[in-house]
Amino acid sequence: MRAYSDSGNPVDQRVLDFPLEPGKRWTTFEPAPGGGGRTTACEVRGRERVRVPAGTFDCVRIESQMDQLFPSLPPLPHELVHYRLSP
Repeated sequence: MRAYSDSGNPVDQRVLDFPLEPGKRWTTFEPAPGGGGRTTACEVRGRERVRVPAGTFDCVRIESQMDQLFPSLPPLPHELVHYRLSP
């Protein structure tokens, strides 16, 4: 995915980095205007089956940890998110 900062400069925001194999890791950094920014570290944690009302799906589980640092604010707690992607 190609994304752009407020100043129009491209930033690396690889939400997904194919191929998605268990153990694969990648990190992205999105600079913020005025300094600081957001770092996101992702890891493919494995494969699993997910059952939802629409059916049962084979999925890839991705863990994403986001840390944000802005000079004008106190450090923000990191955010941990789990995604499930069905190919």
